[in-house]
Amino acid sequence: MLIPSPNRFLIFKTTIVLLLMASLCCGTAFAQNGLDYTTGSPRNNESICDRCKQPLLGGYIKADGYKFHQECFLCSKCGKPITGSFQHKDSDFYHSDCYKEKMGLVCAKCGKLLDQKWQVLGDRKFHADCLKQHLQQIRMVCDICKKPLTGKYTKDESKNYHIDCLRNYKLTRCAVCEKPIEGRMLIDPWGNKAHEKHEDHKTVTCSSCMRIISNKISKGGFRYSDGRTICGICKPTVVEKDNVIMKSRNTVLSLLHSIGITDIPATIPINIVDMEKLKQYSKSNPTSDSKGFTSCLTTYKNNQAISKSQTIYILNGLPLLEFNGVLAHEMMHVWLHERDIKLADPETEGFCNLGTMKVYLDDGSESAKILLENMEKDQDPIYGDGYQNMKKQLEAMGWEKLIQMIQNR
Repeated sequence: MLIPSPNRFLIFKTTIVLLLMASLCCGTAFAQNGLDYTTGSPRNNESICDRCKQPLLGGYIKADGYKFHQECFLCSKCGKPITGSFQHKDSDFYHSDCYKEKMGLVCAKCGKLLDQKWQVLGDRKFHADCLKQHLQQIRMVCDICKKPLTGKYTKDESKNYHIDCLRNYKLTRCAVCEKPIEGRMLIDPWGNKAHEKHEDHKTVTCSSCMRIISNKISKGGFRYSDGRTICGICKPTVVEKDNVIMKSRNTVLSLLHSIGITDIPATIPINIVDMEKLKQYSKSNPTSDSKGFTSCLTTYKNNQAISKSQTIYILNGLPLLEFNGVLAHEMMHVWLHERDIKLADPETEGFCNLGTMKVYLDDGSESAKILLENMEKDQDPIYGDGYQNMKKQLEAMGWEKLIQMIQNR
């Protein structure tokens, strides 16, 4: 894009004042033989050359408030004496042409110094005529359609494009509206991309697998009354029927048995409930995002426990994989209750989350990896931090020793 450059480096011409040995100079103070000719009195401090720091005993040059011996007033770029006009930057002085070279004010085509105005192409500067010749020689074309670039165009790190070509053929298209995405975008864990908003509504993602909800990539979606949305890929696997619940119970019990979590009763009731019922059973606050709860009851007689029972409640609308993960967590609660093991809340929930982790690791699918990543990112001081601490102990001790440690509490 041709950008007429503003005068970013204003070139000021300054005339050197050469003060030679002479008589009074209209009140301008200069040193000669240690006397101040503006007052006629001896100087307490001799004038000093700003380059060599030696006394100025004869004629000297005064430039922009600095004083120099004639032989010390040199260009900071070429090192040669400065006569006539000069440029001053910081504490350095330059010939006008040397200053332009130092500041990069050189035409990229002819190599000559630029005047007060120039034009920019990319990161290079040109005389106006030189740029015209340059464009004629290279015949800039769009890297998509290969047609000449005229008027406004855009570019990335190394290529140039017509603006419409960039929008229509290069920019990522939104997974929801299929229009080009310019600016910020939402990227789900599956790599799908979408505008952050459509009109006044945020782009919706699946409450389970985190996919962006769209007809194209998730086969649409379904919204529950509690505000959760599930995609069309997860919806067919949602656990609702009794035979599926029984199968999940057996799968999870077998998996937990393989790591040493044994003797969990196989007759525990498993109930699927909506969000409101789950909150009532768990007595959690309205903002809780819990997806399961285990009610534990111990019956006593003469201060002795004579029976124990548990009931598991799981949130409705969970796909099979997530359902199994939640069920494993609740089964771990049952195991702790059966053994009268009482831990602090972070230890309890962290230990039970190891059961969920085992389900996802054993499954190994991409969905399981995403669900596991969400667990890893959980910053809740009980569920998140508790899980991380228990996971570290598991990695250090292994299942057998960890279970022994928990049983000895």
